[in-house]
Amino acid sequence: MASKMINRFLNADLEGKEKKYNNIKLLEILIAIFFIVFGIILILNKTVSDKFISTFLGILILVEATLNIYSAVMSDSNKIFKINILFGLIFILIAIFLFVNPIKFVNYITIYYGTYLIINGIKEFINSIKYKLIKEDSWLIILVISILTASLGVLMIFYPFESFGIIEIVGIFSILFGLLTINTSNLLRNRVEKFMSKLDN
Repeated sequence: MASKMINRFLNADLEGKEKKYNNIKLLEILIAIFFIVFGIILILNKTVSDKFISTFLGILILVEATLNIYSAVMSDSNKIFKINILFGLIFILIAIFLFVNPIKFVNYITIYYGTYLIINGIKEFINSIKYKLIKEDSWLIILVISILTASLGVLMIFYPFESFGIIEIVGIFSILFGLLTINTSNLLRNRVEKFMSKLDN
């Protein structure tokens, strides 16, 4: 019984491009879970250093960058993933900035992290248009989530939260971003059979 439930959750019966699409979305969900766990850690432990935050964020973003590039270049990559190579390279640049911090001023983490969220929102916005073109019903949900993600990035950069510290803001926004990503990825992977045949036409 448990095995059937797990297989159903993983969409283990999918094949070909549908399976590859599903696997990429599952990996996105896994990365999003790490963002949520990271956010919870920051909220529960407000004494962590900026160095720890920037390094951990850099690693998470670097992992996502790798997934984006892989999804674009893997064999039988779907058209929806082709543009991911561009976003993967941008994410690598943001991760490097978090590691070395070339801009030396207060709140640099919110600048880089906010930029990352905005770029991620733009990526999902582009995807929502692609889904609309193939008349996939979930395109509007993806559009709304893309706007919410980009809005988180704008809020983080301008940092209008005087009553909260940087650690709390990064923690809260990491949780929100993780939840938005899980919602998007899970929605699409559960609908992949409905639109995959139209995606590469």
